[in-house]
Amino acid sequence: MSPVRSALAEEAVSWDKRRKLWQAQIGQEGSNKHLGHFVDPKDAARAYDAAALERDPISMSNAKLGLLAGTTEREA
Repeated sequence: MSPVRSALAEEAVSWDKRRKLWQAQIGQEGSNKHLGHFVDPKDAARAYDAAALERDPISMSNAKLGLLAGTTEREA
């Protein structure tokens, strides 16, 4: 399975080798906020999108940029 690209942050979604799960994190006030671990990388990207939009309602999301193939912005 290929990783979900994030145009928003290089480490937004990454593979946790130890847990064998996808993890999501977002930069917040000079540090990273852990958003959780996920089986599906698209779920991790959605968690990142939700946190990014909560922080800045006009920010671009993976769904808006078309990086979550097979989903629309509304589904993401």
